[in-house]
Amino acid sequence: MLGPHPLLFGRIARIEEGIVGYAIWTLGYTMQYGRPLLEVTDLYVRSGFRRRGIARALMRGMADVALERGCRFMTVKTFADNLEANAFYPACGGQIDRTNVYDFGQRAMAALMVEMNGTRT
Repeated sequence: MLGPHPLLFGRIARIEEGIVGYAIWTLGYTMQYGRPLLEVTDLYVRSGFRRRGIARALMRGMADVALERGCRFMTVKTFADNLEANAFYPACGGQIDRTNVYDFGQRAMAALMVEMNGTRT
């Protein structure tokens, strides 16, 4: 986030008590629309400050950044068992899309490279 070519960007929520939350995002591209997209990779508000509009204000900030950068839309991924987040994002206007997300960890990536090189380790 702090280097000359950052991959992540952030915004901090502050009130008199200090830092109470943050949003972190990255920029991507959608082939479906041929436009950039903004992906919110993490949104957090300290537990004692939740339900005060802070998370919604952070999401408004993300929408502002997305529109400013010409993004067609923004995305947020959550775990299925994160009930609070899965209630919050639809309340902000988010909709679950039709895609599946596949994670490739280090082992999966290494296995793909083995296949590509035709060797096994």
